[in-house]
Amino acid sequence: MLKDLNIVEFADETASDSPAPGGGSIAALNASMAASLLAMVAGLTVGKKKYGRF
Repeated sequence: MLKDLNIVEFADETASDSPAPGGGSIAALNASMAASLLAMVAGLTVGKKKYGRF
């Protein structure tokens, strides 16, 4: 299954002539990464005095 692949394997599978992973899987991966980055930034800024006015 795609969820069991590491990053390199997923990229290799994406570059192959296989029909999957396709656009939906790639979009889901990118959305997941965006959410993770948002959570990281929130964790770095929430509750910090210098970011209080934002």
